[in-house]
Amino acid sequence: MNGLVLPQSRKSRDWKSTLLIVGLIAPIVTASIVAYNTWYNVPVMTYEILPAYPVSQQEQAVALIVRNEGAASATDVRIVIRGSGQISLLSTQIQEECKITTQNSTVVVALPRFPRGTQISLFLKVQAVGESPITSVYISSLQGIGGKHSSTGTPDAFSTAKDLLAVLGGIFILVIIYSVASASRKKHETPATKN
Repeated sequence: MNGLVLPQSRKSRDWKSTLLIVGLIAPIVTASIVAYNTWYNVPVMTYEILPAYPVSQQEQAVALIVRNEGAASATDVRIVIRGSGQISLLSTQIQEECKITTQNSTVVVALPRFPRGTQISLFLKVQAVGESPITSVYISSLQGIGGKHSSTGTPDAFSTAKDLLAVLGGIFILVIIYSVASASRKKHETPATKN
């Protein structure tokens, strides 16, 4: 026979190498997507209590700022503020729909949605003579629990590590896709042998 014929073993080798490459890439891509949605693409809710100032001998005014510093919106957010005495709400700066309830020494703010990059400002009056009129702040959502805002103004090590891992993971996936594409191209460029 004078035509070009590919041996059967070469065809089966092509299928085996393709399956091996897909078997290697699929778990890496899946793990990258899970890691991105678990550690990077999440809301990061923080709060900051500004210094209190006296309104009278028995009352202090204090401002509380709650921020979503993450890469995604938070849903079903609940902010619970406890004061050292009777607490009342002076004013708020909230752009989202919310429900605020006040009872004795507790204020509860419920938001159906807290978009990324936004903040809430609450101005409170507390009947207290101590140094800290706010005793505790608790922030929760369907995606997790919030914490205290870093006062240094620099991102914490975990946040920086998440950003670095996201970038490195993206580069790693691009390198793998390029390697597979160039290996496949080289395989198809090799001349077939004559029988």
